[in-house]
Amino acid sequence: MYKIDKLDRKILYELDLNARQPFSQLAKKVRSSKQVVAYRVNRMVERGIITGFFTAIDQSKLGYFSFRVYIKLRNISPEKHQEMVEYLNQDKDIWWFLTVEETWDIDFVILVREVFDYYKIWERFLARFKQYVHKYETVVYSHIQGFPKSYLIGKKNTQQGFLISFDRQFEKIDKLDVDILKALSENARMELVELAQKTRAAVKTVMQRVRSLERRKIIAGYRALINGGSIGYRHYKIVSYLLDTKRIPAMQAWAFEHPNIPYLNKTIGGGDFEIEVTVQTHEEFIRILDEFKALFHQSIDHYYYFWVVNEYKMVYYPTQ
Repeated sequence: MYKIDKLDRKILYELDLNARQPFSQLAKKVRSSKQVVAYRVNRMVERGIITGFFTAIDQSKLGYFSFRVYIKLRNISPEKHQEMVEYLNQDKDIWWFLTVEETWDIDFVILVREVFDYYKIWERFLARFKQYVHKYETVVYSHIQGFPKSYLIGKKNTQQGFLISFDRQFEKIDKLDVDILKALSENARMELVELAQKTRAAVKTVMQRVRSLERRKIIAGYRALINGGSIGYRHYKIVSYLLDTKRIPAMQAWAFEHPNIPYLNKTIGGGDFEIEVTVQTHEEFIRILDEFKALFHQSIDHYYYFWVVNEYKMVYYPTQ
């Protein structure tokens, strides 16, 4: 585990707000020099604190659904578990993949255009690993809202972050747009010159296309992929089942301001209200959970939580 100072925290926070901003702009925001900021970022990349820079893409605008699968395993050896991890990490239909502890063991998200495409991918997985699946649950995302990681700077959140809403309002894109999205989904900091070379288009054309994708909110944001465990953080998810949904707006407002809540999700199936919590200790998580229960106990029927062991993959537009 690495210790980071106040400057590192500010840099991580700003990169999570906009991973594409140049070091000169970032330096002004954190009140340092371009050279120092570049050195700090490169050092955090080398240490594995920053494991990448990803582009949050609203896949629903391109006609996709996201199916999230939770799995509880049984009778699996370490070798077979590693085989499963490698299989899921390499599957190009999966854009988010985690190993977790407590209620579930495996958590991944499949990107598909048609409902029956999900079954093809799921059956392919079961054909190989069914004997190790004790139970599973599948939900469909309807909203993914990512807030700035305000816990890094110890302040309440005041910015909207990004929202991916599966409202089925399609936007037309062509092959060049697809190539740009695929490249940026793997490296949000890719410079325009390299992006132009990769997509075999003129720099000016690529710049215009990126701006169009941003304006149409197909690109919802650019963020840093931070390995919280490397700097002493632990990531939890709380899935709540409610007696009524009247207080969901109040729950959302509470989650929005809370510095330790970087994600709020809505799903079809599963719980009624999902939040993700990042903290340094389990005791801190329990305090936040107790706060949530105290504020909204009259609406909560029951809940469960789990925590992340490893985050292997987050590529919003996996290469097909």
